[in-house]
Amino acid sequence: MRLPLRSLLALVLLSAAPALFAQDLITNGDFTGGIGGWAYSTTGSGVAQYESFLGSPGGGSLRLQVYGIGSAHAEQCVDVSQLVAIDATVRKFKNAEAGNGTHTFKLVPFDAPLCAGTALEPILLPEDGDNLGGWIRISVSGAPLPAGALSALLSFDATSPDAGSVSYYLMDHAAAGGLNGVFKDGFESN
Repeated sequence: MRLPLRSLLALVLLSAAPALFAQDLITNGDFTGGIGGWAYSTTGSGVAQYESFLGSPGGGSLRLQVYGIGSAHAEQCVDVSQLVAIDATVRKFKNAEAGNGTHTFKLVPFDAPLCAGTALEPILLPEDGDNLGGWIRISVSGAPLPAGALSALLSFDATSPDAGSVSYYLMDHAAAGGLNGVFKDGFESN
């Protein structure tokens, strides 16, 4: 069977497009050997640390754990100056959440490099996603970045406002990126 040259060329370009243009901007999204590349903080009873034996797809994940009053937070800033839209994904494992314990997983664009300047409208990652044997993959795909976005903060939070509440999650396989902004500033004029 012979394919016309145009069809063959289209198939080659389509199959190569993700490899040529898509880019994972996150450093150590699989938490290989620790949580290097991530900034983290805690208050009260909060714990943000490396979990060596549980992960998806393999061992190693980020633990955000709060029993009682406190919070646990982890974040990573990425350069989105060449993007017009972004994809973000992470796998979460809900170990426990009770009482008033809660969590927020989001991507916050900024109008300056290095997640400085003004925070723009956040992009919340959904609650529900694909069940991968207890781990849930949550994602946003092709989310438009606000005009002027130069950086974005992938942010994970677990909080508990009172002594009887719990929020405990494991996070793994985090990624963010998108197609390069080929026409980010509009069409070129000659």
